[in-house]
Amino acid sequence: MIGLIISIVIAVCPLILVWSVDLIADLNGCSLNEGSIQQCIVAGMDIGGVLYSIFMSGWYLFITFPIGAVLFFGSLIWLASSINKMISNE
Repeated sequence: MIGLIISIVIAVCPLILVWSVDLIADLNGCSLNEGSIQQCIVAGMDIGGVLYSIFMSGWYLFITFPIGAVLFFGSLIWLASSINKMISNE
């Protein structure tokens, strides 16, 4: 079960980061896009560059999603075989 949860987290972590950064930008009235860094003043500091960098990390989804999917199905097969062994031993 832990393997299933870890694989899901690995697969969707960049998506969670993009949603979080988009929420932060929306709450502060900032614009966020892939084209360029937009100014975003929060507590007197411009965090536009940081928001842009984290937002662009969403492209890692093309790497983490397939890896997470393989790990998920591998963990699912391992879990099914473990349950099958436990049932056949009883």
